[in-house]
Amino acid sequence: MPDWPYTTLDTLSDQVGLSRIERLPAGYTGAVDPPEGAAFWAGTYARLLFWPVTEGGLAEAARAGQAWLDALLKANEGGQAPIDGYLVLALASAPERELVRALELSTQVCRKHVIWPDDCEMGWRGLAAVGVLGLPQEAVRVRRQAQLVLDAEAEALWRRIAEHGHGAIAAEERSKVEL
Repeated sequence: MPDWPYTTLDTLSDQVGLSRIERLPAGYTGAVDPPEGAAFWAGTYARLLFWPVTEGGLAEAARAGQAWLDALLKANEGGQAPIDGYLVLALASAPERELVRALELSTQVCRKHVIWPDDCEMGWRGLAAVGVLGLPQEAVRVRRQAQLVLDAEAEALWRRIAEHGHGAIAAEERSKVEL
């Protein structure tokens, strides 16, 4: 197993207001047990789950990590604003690019990223693409204050969310897409 990038993730997460939760939250696993080395960061606007991929393969790990993160996000619904979920799947070596692309483009979890050790500047290919970790401090502060102007389609979606709740609309949209 590689030396997973916990220190780098701690540093990047801290810069954007996410803190590592030392023990994975209990009660969200259902039939899915997190692999050894899984880690979790949380903030007011996002949750990040680091999910090491073992022998089971990338697609299976993505399904398992997604199920765990979905259960956690659903259990925490009901607040004022939706919480973004980020699933970071960590591999010990470089994967097939087509599989990575298919996983990362799936819309079933808010954001999915695949990372692996590499000679790049961060030491892990794909880590720089994890959007929430690249937000500058100012963007994190402003995000809480921003007021958007919505077009007609977005306004209609917002009304649906206000009427039925973001969890129900997310579940409805999720049911339209398969991994």
